[in-house]
Order: sequence, then C-alpha cells, then structure tokens
Amino acid sequence: MKAQLNIFLGYACNFSCGYCLQEMDAPDAVRRGHPVEPFIERAVPFVREHGVRRVDYWGGEPLLYWDRIVAIHRAFIEAGIAFEFVRITTNGSMLAAEHVDRLNEWGMHVVVSDHGAFGQPNWDLVRRLRRSSVSFLFTAETPHVWPLFEKLDRLEAEYGRPF
Repeated sequence: MKAQLNIFLGYACNFSCGYCLQEMDAPDAVRRGHPVEPFIERAVPFVREHGVRRVDYWGGEPLLYWDRIVAIHRAFIEAGIAFEFVRITTNGSMLAAEHVDRLNEWGMHVVVSDHGAFGQPNWDLVRRLRRSSVSFLFTAETPHVWPLFEKLDRLEAEYGRPF
C-alpha cells in the first residue's frame, strides 16, 4: 500500500456555493497568516519516515493558500523527497499564469471543479495545464448528467485537448 498525505489547507473559498461548508468568510480565512514553518518541520520527517509517495493539496480553495503550497512543496523538493503523484483540487477561477507554470513544473495533477452557476474555472489557463481533469457539480436541482458530458465535449473541442 502506498502512503498518501492529504494536506488540508483551510476552509476559505472565493465562491459562496449554497451547498458547501466552505465560505469566503470562514473563520480560518483570518488564520491564513499563521506561519507554515512548524507544519513543514513536522511534515518533511513524517513523509520520509512513513514512505509517503502521494500528496494531495485541498481545502476550501487551495489557491487562496498558494504561498503555503509553494513553501510546503519547496521544502519537500529541497529535502530530496520525490512523490509518485501530487494532486491539487481547485475551482480554477483564481488560476494565474504563475500557478500554471509552477504546477506544470512540479508535475502536479490538477483537478478543476466546475461549479456551474456558482462560478467557473479560468478555462484559458486550465487548457495550459499538462496534467488535469475536470469534475462537475450536479445537484438535485440539476439531476441530469448528460449536459455535463456535453459541456466537457465542447471544452475539449474548443481547446483541442482532452480534460
């Protein structure tokens, strides 16, 4: 069995989806400024000791915590730790060229969640990700999955690549 480390970054999110526990004004939104160094000091030896081969960054919206992701991942790299698989799950709306470049450099698999009417990913930048997939939200209000497959087909045709 391959050990995996799930790094939950916090509840803060830039969307306000009615179904979700994460929110823009979540209490931890003000705690984002806490230093990440104590976590890194514990995580690097833990990963090495337990043979962690996979890591997953997630939370509310991970890109709100981008500076923490960079610090944590750099610490792993500087410690000589190489993972078999690294994933980040994001709504993609905050993607910037800097994020895309770094995510590609690190070989991260990016799961981009399409939240329908609640908010959309920045598809122009999502298309530049080398390793990505798309997850769609469907609720009791939209119980039919076929329109989501049709949207995926349109995106793949528009951007000339599979998601």
